[in-house]
Amino acid sequence: IGGCTALLLTAFGLDDSVSKIVDYQFENVALYDVGVTFSENQDKEAQEAFRSALSGSVQQTLFVHCASMDVQADEGSKSISMIVADGDISPFFSLHDGKTKLSMPREGEVLISIGTADALHLRIGDSVRLCTPDMQMLDLTVSGIFDNHIQWGEAPSQQTAYLCTLEGVDERQLSTEISGMEDVANVSVNADLAQMVGGMMRALDGVILMVVICAALLAMIVLYNLTNINIQERIREIATIKVLGFH
Repeated sequence: IGGCTALLLTAFGLDDSVSKIVDYQFENVALYDVGVTFSENQDKEAQEAFRSALSGSVQQTLFVHCASMDVQADEGSKSISMIVADGDISPFFSLHDGKTKLSMPREGEVLISIGTADALHLRIGDSVRLCTPDMQMLDLTVSGIFDNHIQWGEAPSQQTAYLCTLEGVDERQLSTEISGMEDVANVSVNADLAQMVGGMMRALDGVILMVVICAALLAMIVLYNLTNINIQERIREIATIKVLGFH
């Protein structure tokens, strides 16, 4: 009974853990619709030209700097993805810890994801060191745990843009239009990414079904064996009683 219960808890626990990942990520965390990566740094003039070209389809545009870095703490180091923005990111990313909304980090502070915090055993108020691929160091204080957005001490190159489209705009058609623009290296649509991740999550349904079936088979086999053993024992007891002359 304990083994069957453990299998069922594993199956339904796995389903509850992963079934809402796509909805949570793309409805509560990443709020933008289209991500654009440019082949070159976009200065203010290029940014304004890009906004003007898409003014009829895009509601808001945020230019950011994305990079890979190493975050070092007492418990070790971990590679992270860094996003740097000089504007309001609330229409594009929702920074919150549970139901508590997090504010943007101030100078010398950083917001980190809960996965990074768990891996490095970090808490709010701890100090971390960021290391760039060219070995530049920056010491920061953890001001909140959720997202991977930080502030940097110098003006970074902005080669990524996040777009919030107007209602009714076909995001895939818009991505095709953006792909044909100058300096655009890659365009990603959140709806396509959500569909792909959702397909991966649905593949786990087969695993969950298999675990449930195994639990049911185990229960049937165990109950059959217990019942069979019990009946055989009762038959032997009755035979012994009859041999002794009792009815």
